Amino acid sequence: MFILTVFLLVNTMLAQNQGVTRAMDPISTFLAAADSGDTAKVAGSIKQGIEINVTDEQGYTALMRAVNHTSYPPPLPPSLKGTKAQKERDKRYQRKAEIMLMMVKTLVMRGADLDLRDEDGRTALEIARMNHHTRILEFLKSK
Repeated sequence: MFILTVFLLVNTMLAQNQGVTRAMDPISTFLAAADSGDTAKVAGSIKQGIEINVTDEQGYTALMRAVNHTSYPPPLPPSLKGTKAQKERDKRYQRKAEIMLMMVKTLVMRGADLDLRDEDGRTALEIARMNHHTRILEFLKSK
């Protein structure tokens, strides 16, 4: 029994390590870049032939993933409200929202389909509305 337990433990550790060290496939790299706002990687992936409207397991395109980011900071404890820490945190979230707006613009300019729906039937516009991304919403509505 002891040998079987050690064997299973070692195999589990090796499997976890493989997941960490294995290189991502081109589609995963492209979608992860859209998630993070890395416009250079997205542009490079498209140049290398990645289909801009490729989807993940939930039917999300890169555009849908870009509009699904978190732009609202989590609530602060009352003791931190109005402090320098709050202002810095708010700046970080505002910067992230700006980066994701640029990502959305990049994807749309490169031909992302605004009418595609995820497995729940939502478009990128509906996902942006659900997440209260007003600037992204305004941009998508103008297209």
